[in-house]
Amino acid sequence: MNTERPPCDLCGQPANVHISDILAGEQVTRRFCPDCADLIPDKDSAQPVRRSAQAAVLLVVGGLILFISLLADVLQFGGSQGFGIQQQVGVLLGAIMLLLGAVTRTPTLLVIGVISAGLAFLADWLAFGSSGGFGWQQAGGSVTGAALMAFGMYLVRPAAPT
Repeated sequence: MNTERPPCDLCGQPANVHISDILAGEQVTRRFCPDCADLIPDKDSAQPVRRSAQAAVLLVVGGLILFISLLADVLQFGGSQGFGIQQQVGVLLGAIMLLLGAVTRTPTLLVIGVISAGLAFLADWLAFGSSGGFGWQQAGGSVTGAALMAFGMYLVRPAAPT
């Protein structure tokens, strides 16, 4: 029985990683040593994972901006002089998400934490909920949130068949 491994397609070392694909209706097997296999991008998972993380950030941040914009009058962000309890809670929750994102190395939480804390911190300056009715700040925030969510949904759409 021959136990010798076939050579790596790139460097010639013994190959123990085998990748099979069907190209033009024919099965093709590529062989790599462990070092060369680490250099080969995984076409099935690398791009979708990155895109789904970007989409998650866009969907959550867009939803958060839309939620805050639509309910700014009810939440009374920026409705009082000084740094109110609503803003304090928003900044605290944003800081917690930012810290969790940093500790767990989750970019989605980092971005959500920064956006949440930033919106809460700047609520007075943005004048969210400071006037009766649906002001330009709320309209702009709603459009921005909806656009971010739409782009996030665009990123997670099924890929066109090749």
